Amino acid sequence: MAVLPAVVAPEQLPRANARLAGTLTVTDQFIARPLGGVLFAAAVALPFFLGAAGLAASGLLLLTLSGSFRVARAETTASNLGTEIVEGVRWLWRHRLLRTLALTLGILDITVVAQNAITVLYAEERLGLHAATYGVFIATYGVGGVLGSLVAGRVIAWLGDGRVLRLAIVIEAA
Repeated sequence: MAVLPAVVAPEQLPRANARLAGTLTVTDQFIARPLGGVLFAAAVALPFFLGAAGLAASGLLLLTLSGSFRVARAETTASNLGTEIVEGVRWLWRHRLLRTLALTLGILDITVVAQNAITVLYAEERLGLHAATYGVFIATYGVGGVLGSLVAGRVIAWLGDGRVLRLAIVIEAA
């Protein structure tokens, strides 16, 4: 996600982000979760080992990307991680738009994680779903994500970035 702006032309970024989100939704909802359930049933540790192997493979694939994706900046002093974190937070805090986005999306992420944490209980206790129907319920969530990623570029072009972000926050909060 972080490299995408360096790989795609600026005018293609909304569509590329939507396609990336759609790909993540498809792989997560329709491949990873069902496969994880099967692997967990076979051996409790298996999904964790395969997840770690997947992360290692992702790291290796990132190393094969050609080009430099580092921000050009003058190195005036030796840096350490703590200094760079403080510098980054100060920089972010001085930029009103990015600060607002970071805080808003951070809060939104917390609500998404909270929603995901109680989805099973809600489906089971309030909707009366069982294991098989819960799988269908989760799959519809994935279908909605894929459909959204397919139309996101057009919706952003029609309504504008800011309106779409505000609308998404209102919808998620609701």
